[in-house]
Amino acid sequence: MRTYNGLIIKEPFISMILNGKKTWEIRTRKTRIRGRILVVNKSYIRGSVNLVDCIGPLTKEEIMRNVMRHRATMDFINKYAVGKRIYAWVLEDPIKLEKPIKIKKPRGAQIWVKINANAIKEHIKKLKLER
Repeated sequence: MRTYNGLIIKEPFISMILNGKKTWEIRTRKTRIRGRILVVNKSYIRGSVNLVDCIGPLTKEEIMRNVMRHRATMDFINKYAVGKRIYAWVLEDPIKLEKPIKIKKPRGAQIWVKINANAIKEHIKKLKLER
């Protein structure tokens, strides 16, 4: 059974990504995942985005120089990444769903969730999940 990767992102950042105002997602881990992924908030798929690169670890200067890409305040970064390395997951081509899709998010999922293709089959083309 085919599954898709769903990246869990909190507000207000998920809205900024889907509106094209945020092109870097700041994380404390690298990722090797590339390609079109779903973006998830709470128990809803809100859209999809193309994950094209992972940059880092970033210096404090690089983080400060790229605020318009990641949209996080230094206060947030300092609290989020205490003593950790920071990476930018580079995002392109966001697609926002008019109506979010309710999903069953596994308990304990914090970064990624696997989403079964059958659960979203009528939305796959719109989300550009198939080539």
